[in-house]
Amino acid sequence: MFNILEIKFMKAYIIETIRKIAPFDRFASAIYSPMLNFGNLTKEELVISDLKVRFIKSVSEIDFRESFLLIPDYVFVTAGLIKKFIFISKNAPDIIKRLAVLKSTLTDYYTALMDYESDTIGDESVLKFDIFYVPANSSIMDYKDSEQLISYLRRSSQPIKITQNFGIRLRRLSNIKGRPFYEEFPITDEIVGHQRFWLHSLLLNILYISTFKERIANGYFTTRFINKPKTVNNNRVINSVIGSNVWLHPTSVVENSVLCDNVKVGAKTVIKDAVIMRDTNIGDSNIINLSLFGENVNTLSNSVFCCSVIAPSSTISNLGFYYSFLGKGSFVATAVIILWEGINSTIRISVDGEELDTSRYFLGSAIGDGSVLGARAIINPGIAIPKNSIIVLRPEEGVMKIPHMSETEQYVWENATLSRFEDIFPEYDKNNFF
Repeated sequence: MFNILEIKFMKAYIIETIRKIAPFDRFASAIYSPMLNFGNLTKEELVISDLKVRFIKSVSEIDFRESFLLIPDYVFVTAGLIKKFIFISKNAPDIIKRLAVLKSTLTDYYTALMDYESDTIGDESVLKFDIFYVPANSSIMDYKDSEQLISYLRRSSQPIKITQNFGIRLRRLSNIKGRPFYEEFPITDEIVGHQRFWLHSLLLNILYISTFKERIANGYFTTRFINKPKTVNNNRVINSVIGSNVWLHPTSVVENSVLCDNVKVGAKTVIKDAVIMRDTNIGDSNIINLSLFGENVNTLSNSVFCCSVIAPSSTISNLGFYYSFLGKGSFVATAVIILWEGINSTIRISVDGEELDTSRYFLGSAIGDGSVLGARAIINPGIAIPKNSIIVLRPEEGVMKIPHMSETEQYVWENATLSRFEDIFPEYDKNNFF
């Protein structure tokens, strides 16, 4: 075991890059996670590792006089791996090191289409990620552009092999060809990954759920999410962390989950291995499994959620929402069908007109921020719906989508949206109508 004082005063820099994640049209670090976004979540994990952390926009902000850690903002990593990496790096020769993890069932779960590099150390396969230990007074100060610097570090670094600590839990997902199908779901607090597509944001969020529970129970992250958290074990609440002013219907069941402040849970609802953020209302007869709900989310009755992420301020009522990511401020009606199973083949996603194989048999969709999905809409597996989209078969459902309106403009209802009067009727003078 190493002395934490060895890394306590070491600096870590999270450097800004230009990587955006569709369909959310946000930088990777700004994608929603339990800590609002992955950038802040990575920072908190580095702070837990006793590092001094700074977000930077330019290489010129780095102090090269002492050793440091450099992490691009599209990378997510937890404290366990960082501590192991720094300990080994400090006791290795004084050269640039790069974090490498042993290829395993865990990495197979979430690295499809991820832009890691493969390598071999001895007779073991490893995956190399963009987390670098840079010794003091290195020559990289000559690089002014962040992308050039990261490229140089990839070429010049020595991989440091880390074995991730994880276990496997079988999770029943569906019935295929008449029999139940079980997926091997990893349980771990040692995660590292590059966000390239929305499916990485989804899977990293899902992997982090159990870690977030432990962080809350141990006193981290409590300021924003939970006032005076307590671990509860009784007939209805099993091994779960509960915040203040949480209301549970007497017929509801909560197991191995986190319910933050002001959460309300309706009758006959079952919540397992999930995180429900503050001010969220869960309806009656819901089933929530391995999912993350943001702040101010509302669900209606008879909804089922599995392995999904619901961003803040959304409303969703769905008979089956599996392996999907719902953007902030969106609305999904009950009868929307989001397909998520590849029966005879793995699921593909489309990126800039190119079809890419995710190597996964289970994957739903990503729905961009501010979108509306109305009754009887059918979404194929792997589809990414752009933000502010409306997909409805009944035009009147578009009333759920109301844009920002100027007080000086006049609006009319046209094709399920509110539009400026002069855009729809350019031949008329609006002053004669209003």
